[in-house]
Amino acid sequence: MACTNPQHPDCRNCNKDGLAILPVRYAVVPLNIPGDIPAPLGNKVTSTALTNYKYVLRTLRAGFVYLFYERHPSNITIKWEAYAVSPEGTLWKRPSHLYPEPVATEPVCSRSGDNIPASVIHIEKPAKCGRVWIAFSQHAWSEATFKAFANDIKLRDQRMQTFIPKLWVSQGGYRHGMVATEGNVQKVLEYNPAYSPDLLNEKTATGVFGRKNGTYDHAKLQANTTIHRSFSRKDQAKPLVAKMEEICTHGKGEKYKPMIMGVWDALGIGVELNNFRNEPAGWMHRYNTELPFQIDGMLTISSLKDLLENHAGAVVDRNADLARQRAQQHDFAKERADAQKLPAEARAKRLKAIEVQEYVQSKGVEVDNVYENRIMHATMLPDAARDKEYAQIKADADTVVTSRAAYRKGRVEKAWPPYAEKLDMKAYETFKKNFESLQDEATALIEKRTADMLAWMQSRHFLDGLREYHGDDIQDAVAFESHVSEVTFLLNTTKSGRGKIEEWVNDLQIAESNLMYRLLSMNQDAARTEVTQFLTQAETFRSEQTAATVWNWYAYIQKSMKAIADLYKKAAGVYNANEKAKAGTNVVFNVKLEPYRQFGIDKTASTFGDFIFKKFRLDGKMADMACEKIIQSWFGLRAGVEVAAAGALADAQARYAMSGRLDILERVRASKNPLSPEVPEKETVSSRTLKRDWAAFRDSEKSASAMRDARMALVVLLIESGNFAKMMHDCIEKGDSKSRAGLAASAMTIASGVIDIWGVAVKEMQTANATSYQVMKLGGAGLSVAAGIIGVVFDFQDMQKAGSRDQAGIYMLYVAKIIFGVANILATGVSAFTYAAPVILRLGGRATVAEALDLAATRAASVIACRILFMSAGMWIGALVFVVQVAIWVLSDDDLETWCTLCVFGTKKGAQAAYKDAAKQRDELGKALISVGVG
Repeated sequence: MACTNPQHPDCRNCNKDGLAILPVRYAVVPLNIPGDIPAPLGNKVTSTALTNYKYVLRTLRAGFVYLFYERHPSNITIKWEAYAVSPEGTLWKRPSHLYPEPVATEPVCSRSGDNIPASVIHIEKPAKCGRVWIAFSQHAWSEATFKAFANDIKLRDQRMQTFIPKLWVSQGGYRHGMVATEGNVQKVLEYNPAYSPDLLNEKTATGVFGRKNGTYDHAKLQANTTIHRSFSRKDQAKPLVAKMEEICTHGKGEKYKPMIMGVWDALGIGVELNNFRNEPAGWMHRYNTELPFQIDGMLTISSLKDLLENHAGAVVDRNADLARQRAQQHDFAKERADAQKLPAEARAKRLKAIEVQEYVQSKGVEVDNVYENRIMHATMLPDAARDKEYAQIKADADTVVTSRAAYRKGRVEKAWPPYAEKLDMKAYETFKKNFESLQDEATALIEKRTADMLAWMQSRHFLDGLREYHGDDIQDAVAFESHVSEVTFLLNTTKSGRGKIEEWVNDLQIAESNLMYRLLSMNQDAARTEVTQFLTQAETFRSEQTAATVWNWYAYIQKSMKAIADLYKKAAGVYNANEKAKAGTNVVFNVKLEPYRQFGIDKTASTFGDFIFKKFRLDGKMADMACEKIIQSWFGLRAGVEVAAAGALADAQARYAMSGRLDILERVRASKNPLSPEVPEKETVSSRTLKRDWAAFRDSEKSASAMRDARMALVVLLIESGNFAKMMHDCIEKGDSKSRAGLAASAMTIASGVIDIWGVAVKEMQTANATSYQVMKLGGAGLSVAAGIIGVVFDFQDMQKAGSRDQAGIYMLYVAKIIFGVANILATGVSAFTYAAPVILRLGGRATVAEALDLAATRAASVIACRILFMSAGMWIGALVFVVQVAIWVLSDDDLETWCTLCVFGTKKGAQAAYKDAAKQRDELGKALISVGVG
């Protein structure tokens, strides 16, 4: 043999004799890549003109090469031969064309150490060989496909390339071939010395695409990366030609002319074009993953202004609505009817008064007691004065409308500036500008690239390439959906792409070029026929606006969607096997199943689903319509829902869905705040039925002194009552531990104040025992000191928080409050001791000393003066603490202002407490919106 391996004479990849053929595929590359399609090659390919890309020859990608012999030169029983192609493009002959084992990793020849012989195929005895049909495919063809191609020459000619070996060896001409010289081999991209795979392959280290100010790498955005990895062979052209000539040597040293054959790869070109088209979207995704913090902040701020302004306007509108609701509602028709019963003069006056009332109310102004009294007074005036007063009333109503609008406008205009002041608007605007620039550039680039992709996927050659997927084979059905969805994925992201989808949506007869409905019917003939039938019926229902209640949907699905339901059920079985195939555990006929590339996303429904649902949806109808249920049931079945569950849900929705929608609208309108609807959901039989069926569908201290004590206690009570109210609100809104502890501290201090007030009353009772008062005073002081300590602790925490937020002014106010608070604790303690030292000593067991102190304490003016001093000091310290607290409240930011200050574009974004990631930023925003009453 011309190319032999004596050690392995049966090796199908080493022992080759006859016509050596280097199969290379027609492919597309960006315009900056060297090379093109040399003449005469390119039949059926180059006829589809491209604008942004060009055709070249590339080495084969992973897949299979199939040969069909009209008459095999050495064995007439052989009709089919199959080669498995490795990811690097070498070919490995398989013993059978049925279920050929794919080549997952590149083998290495144990004899020569290189795979050059495996770069080519050969045809034995070409001079005696009949016609040969050759095809490259990424897909392992089904038995049904082989049978169809063997029996139908027209079908075979559409998908496979016809080659006559004896004409080549005798005349040397072929429209897909050229002689394999070193120069011609170098016309194949991977063999081209001027080409580097780095021009097309994905870089292992791509670096940073987006920067913190929003700028990005324009060159990377414009790049094109091949989905079919390129492997350089620029050093193999010469040895390859030598090997091919060796194979072609026959007889007495005669040689056939070795051949380079361009083979069709219509699907590969379609996938590559869509990959190039969608690459800018990939860079946008990369930008989003690199800058999630900045993007989250920008998008939040962009919408926050509208949210706050809308909320301010809604509050004004809601208050006006409440005022109108409180006002008397007049039934003017009834009042006019009643007025007709009056004498003529009285009737005229009454009708005029009603007309004024109606005018006022028509302006949206509540006809309250003021207007009623003015109108009633006017009826008693002379005609001229009455008309003048009526005119003034109307003018006043108009003024109210104008002033209300001006007030509303003012509230809206003042809603955002306080928060904008807390933001670094320059940094925000810069980032936003760069972000939008990326969106615009990427969108325009994708739209530009869409033109070539649309031209290719609608070409005759591309559609012929899909004939290898049989219309009555489940493996082909799954493969078709998996492979062709790679061509159409994200077609809906551009204007021209959406236009094509709209065209397909309206093509209910499902033309061969309608890839959308072909994908949804998985290219199966029976399913396509059935889909056409129920889509036609859905269109009739849509035009006639037929309600969904006219059908028993379970029965309808059983009858009209039987083929599609069976298809999806069988496909589910294949997909389950696919999961095992990806794990490398599923084998059929000693061959591993092909793992279809699904990437965890339904590429078909995500691209087309919204268009189909929109086509058959009647938004103007509150009830569910029959056309809508057909589409819903179809997609439900496709998602794996059982027929019974799909039918039950459709039936339940037909009966109950409208009442559910009306309930939701009623709740939203009643709440006046869709973000926080306070009106509870109605629990009804229908809502329970819908929930059930949805679940099934988805799951399957004498007088002056006493007065002073009381006043002091009252001052403390007033101060701490304010704290109590503040903390109670904080506790209700946030429910955090600080709120609850703060609430307890306020309660203890208030209790202390109440004890002091009641202590004054006990002390002034003539029969009261001084010890009782002292015990009460001691108890009250103890509570006050305890509360004071808690207050100081929390003030210290708030001081630290203000420091971490770079709030210097608030920080110093908390320092002053802590100093005053500690002084107040000491004054309260000493004051209590002047009253209660005897009690303390009795508790300590020194009763005699205690009695002596008791006597001294009741007689010594110095002790009384001491009490007054410390009590006065305590009161003034308390007053100072109150002043400081008011200053803190006035100067402190509300929670949303704080959020703006600490967010990624905040004026204090470098503070210790500033948010460091998008998750924390979003979490704190939610809390802040609730705190200010917006959320």
